Amino acid sequence: GDIPGAVDYYSKAEMLDGRSDWTLRRLSRCLMLSHRAQDALQRLRVLEDRHPEHAPTALNIGRCLVELGRYDEAIKEYYKAEYLDEKSGKALRPLAWCLLLTGDLPQSRKYYEKVIATTAPTASDYLNMGHLALAEGHFPEAMNFYSLNISARVGEQSAPGGHQDAVDAFIADMRADSPALLRAGVDPTLIPLLVDSLLYTL
Repeated sequence: GDIPGAVDYYSKAEMLDGRSDWTLRRLSRCLMLSHRAQDALQRLRVLEDRHPEHAPTALNIGRCLVELGRYDEAIKEYYKAEYLDEKSGKALRPLAWCLLLTGDLPQSRKYYEKVIATTAPTASDYLNMGHLALAEGHFPEAMNFYSLNISARVGEQSAPGGHQDAVDAFIADMRADSPALLRAGVDPTLIPLLVDSLLYTL
């Protein structure tokens, strides 16, 4: 659990043998956990040069680019990861999210609908589908997905206090995601109105 310590030792190992893919993968992972996305990205690009067909590397590059706010570049990496490993579906969720953030709502919907159709949807999936519907101006659909989000939280036991904890967690997530919603073109005055309206119906 000592991530800074791990970074220190992996960095020393990198200096001793920078050819080791094993070391670079673990160092980049620890750097990502330390929110040092630029440093992680530097190592991942080396791995990408060595193994351009490696889907997990493309996924991790995408994660670093998202943390750095470089969403258009992240989309390219997620497309690549999906192409290289279509069966796993690991790129679908982050790809859909980045497409939403960059305003490509039709493509975002395509990938979120694929997530819903091909996986067991999570509470986060319903939340993000609600965000997408809200950005598209489909308010009843957004309300439905947000309601499903609250129900799923209770079902996943991510809210041990039951329904009220699920509602509180939903409100906290809406606050945390407000900058993303504004980026996607949502009128900021709509967000509290929609939340109040949803809570009134629960």
